[in-house]
Amino acid sequence: MLTLDDCMMILKSIDGLVVVDPDGIILYFDDQTAKGMGLKAEDFIGKYVRDMLPLTKIHTVLETKQHDIGDFYFIEDEAHRQHPIVVSTRHPMYKDGAFAGVVEYDLFENYQVLKQFIKTTDNITNELTWFKNRNKKSGAYTIDDLVGGSLPMQQLRREIIKAANSHSTVVITGETGSGKELVAHSIHHLSKRKQNPFVSVNCSAIPGELFESELFGYEEGSFTSARRGGKVGKFELANRGTLFLDEINTLSLAMQPKLLRVLQEKEFDKIGGKFGIPIDVRVICATNQNLEDLIKSSEFREDLYFRLNVIPIGIPPLRDRLEDIPELVYSCIDNLNRLLGRRIHYVEPGVMDLLKSYHWPGNVRELQNVLERAMNNLDASEETLNISQFSGSVSLCAHSGKQYLNAHDPIRSATNAAEKDVIIQALKRSGGNKTNAAKLLKIPRPVLYRKMARLEIKPADYDVTD
Repeated sequence: MLTLDDCMMILKSIDGLVVVDPDGIILYFDDQTAKGMGLKAEDFIGKYVRDMLPLTKIHTVLETKQHDIGDFYFIEDEAHRQHPIVVSTRHPMYKDGAFAGVVEYDLFENYQVLKQFIKTTDNITNELTWFKNRNKKSGAYTIDDLVGGSLPMQQLRREIIKAANSHSTVVITGETGSGKELVAHSIHHLSKRKQNPFVSVNCSAIPGELFESELFGYEEGSFTSARRGGKVGKFELANRGTLFLDEINTLSLAMQPKLLRVLQEKEFDKIGGKFGIPIDVRVICATNQNLEDLIKSSEFREDLYFRLNVIPIGIPPLRDRLEDIPELVYSCIDNLNRLLGRRIHYVEPGVMDLLKSYHWPGNVRELQNVLERAMNNLDASEETLNISQFSGSVSLCAHSGKQYLNAHDPIRSATNAAEKDVIIQALKRSGGNKTNAAKLLKIPRPVLYRKMARLEIKPADYDVTD
């Protein structure tokens, strides 16, 4: 149990502690503060606070009875010399519901300590800003965002779940646009680290001379252009979470042994730092190139490859899971409706046939791009996506019409073939009624007649007698 002497000892340890009654008369004054002003604490007791501390703002709290937190002011000694800036906090006191005075104490009484605190808060602010921007940019992807029920996608989900139950490093391989970052997010979200940061770094987007400072950070003054307060690196930001290194195949040979050391020693060195900083980070990498081929050409270290490639995960290209295209298309359209302010709800069957006939070198990203372009070809009020909207996707139409490659104008031939197919489908659905077919196609009946004449569509094509 604390004694009165113990309580007095605690009070004396609080810098700049001043207590005044409702009239501003000093009841308690800190010994160290009094000594710094060339006086004794007892010289202050019983005196009006502004007579002893002319620059204090205790009187404002006496008047307003409101808290005053983190205010700046200078103090003067008896020779009227100003001492370094002080940051103080003042609180009104109450006893039995009645106002009983004000207590003030210093948060900082030394400018150098204040400078260090400001530097620390600047770093924290920078980190919080980075995390907010990262969350806005990447969102919270989960395994539910992986679209498709094909066998390759079922296998991918099983591999993601297995990887999430481990802390080992992962290498995700897949072609451009196949969704490697989405898989990395899914692993993180299912793991025990999901409440901690997910930090993403595109190795190809950072100049080689800046990569070390981006990854490990630096101390203030470590080089000429080092910013005030230093810099927090991506490894430190990802501590207790996941660091995703995309396009690891572009990592320079100079950086590869430094990354290997961090993975082996579980610590890193800031540029200009005196000591290693221990970390607990799960590293997930992605590559669109075969790392074993890069090893053979001496572009990637074999020891780093073995350290990274503990859990390999391969993402199937879109051409190997074409049965997922309808589900992917409607998922993309839902997202694009929100992005573009459209309301597309239906896709003509001929469109799906067209999309399934393509080999998709850009994978899901290319599919999203093709759909966005097609949706921008529609009027704002239209709700159906048909083949005519894809005429601008030259590579798609040309590839889907391979039989027309020897024609004088293969692109136009392929586009005409696609347009002819969708018109025939509309005529079949309407039982040969051209008025209803024109409504399905969202075009006037005379336009339909002209298209049928140009494309040489005959009743036999839709198996109905007009």
